[in-house]
Amino acid sequence: MISLKDENPTKNFPVVTLLFLLLNLSVFVYGFNLPVHPSVLYADYALIPYQLVHSPVSAYPTVYTSMFLHAGIWHLGGNMLYLWIFGNN
Repeated sequence: MISLKDENPTKNFPVVTLLFLLLNLSVFVYGFNLPVHPSVLYADYALIPYQLVHSPVSAYPTVYTSMFLHAGIWHLGGNMLYLWIFGNN
């Protein structure tokens, strides 16, 4: 079952949640328009546990950059839907 709302009302407009939605969408569009294959993008910016364990200093940024990588439009849409529903609380 897909949730479309939650039962926890908010008092303020979720500005930070909206910023994260826009940032995720912007990164997706930017990555989609790059002249390189998506596998190159994932190899550079995705969190690969082996690299995090064996060369942690160079892999630390991927802990954050991997949060903005999405495999496709449905993956992005599903994540943004749930970010909007639950991110404003």
